[in-house]
Amino acid sequence: MNFVHTIYPRITSSIAILNNVLLIILILFKSHPRVGKYKILMIYISVFEILYAVLDALGAPAIFTKGAMFVVATYNDRSLVPPVFSEMFCDCFCVFFGISMAVFAIHFIYRYLVVIE
Repeated sequence: MNFVHTIYPRITSSIAILNNVLLIILILFKSHPRVGKYKILMIYISVFEILYAVLDALGAPAIFTKGAMFVVATYNDRSLVPPVFSEMFCDCFCVFFGISMAVFAIHFIYRYLVVIE
């Protein structure tokens, strides 16, 4: 159980950080100039996802669901942050999850508006 709740999220967070850094490098150096402001949006999304991955790796939140209930908890023995910051990391994880949903919505709205022009 320890692997699933601590090591696996840290491995996947590391992969997410590497992928997003690679994406930023590709956007900056290999994207076509015609892409324009979409590059900036993609860089913002990648930076946000890097922060989200770091938060997930450091805080190691445990997520429980049952029916319509959704609970996020942080165990001090699994977290890499001092216990005094555990509640803040748990709160930030929930906030980042909500922001992530909003960012994806903004991304698709932007793409839709570009397509219909």
